[in-house]
Amino acid sequence: MFKKIKFLLILYCLIGIILYHFQDSLIFHPSEKGSEDNQKSKFNFDELKITVNQKDNISILRFRPDSSSKGLILFFYPNCRRAEYYADRTAFFTERGYEVWIPDYPGFGNSRGELTESSFYKWADQVFSLASSKYSTDSIVLYGYSFGTCMASYLGSYNFSVKAILLESPYYSMKSQLKKYAGIYPVAQMSSFDFPVWKFLDEARSPVGIFRGKRDEIVSARDMNKLKSHLKKEDVFQEIDSATHLQIHHSYAWKTSIDQFLNK
Repeated sequence: MFKKIKFLLILYCLIGIILYHFQDSLIFHPSEKGSEDNQKSKFNFDELKITVNQKDNISILRFRPDSSSKGLILFFYPNCRRAEYYADRTAFFTERGYEVWIPDYPGFGNSRGELTESSFYKWADQVFSLASSKYSTDSIVLYGYSFGTCMASYLGSYNFSVKAILLESPYYSMKSQLKKYAGIYPVAQMSSFDFPVWKFLDEARSPVGIFRGKRDEIVSARDMNKLKSHLKKEDVFQEIDSATHLQIHHSYAWKTSIDQFLNK
């Protein structure tokens, strides 16, 4: 019996060490240029680049509407793939007259940089700085999907004049999400990442819309419902029937809800 307990303790510690030292690889799953299907033939876009320093840069895919643009959607995608993979998400907005930018995170796609929480925030600041040099802030919508809700809510926490903050399938925080998969470990102490969406929402002044699928299989309803207490009275929290985490944007109810939110 003692040997069995000793073995389990050693195994527990070994797995914990692996989780701690390889958390970057376990959380983020970037793909680089050439590893996704080429979407250029399907969607008309060009690339903007921001030079950070001699080693680091930011790549942004820009999708333009057919007519003159009435505003900008800054779209922040999940913790995997690259900007080009999410090109099909742009048609909904370009058809409604918005220009859409999809920036690649540090180390994702054509962007280069460190995978640290502070580097993500600095990256977001630089993306927004470029966006606000081309569009008035009251015509910019910060749109985050899954992990991307961290970036959208962060920018909204100090840019009070943006048109709206649109959060789709948001996390409460990264640490809260990690507890779902590694709850037997002291995740709060082990994780180098927090990304507290809840905290950023407390500071946001622009209209916020949260949309979640009732069948979300990745972020728990409990976690998303906790975000309600961090919303303003006039903000929107809407559940989409039968929608999952990965397919929520295919729902007709989602499209109708987003139209209503942006046209308020």
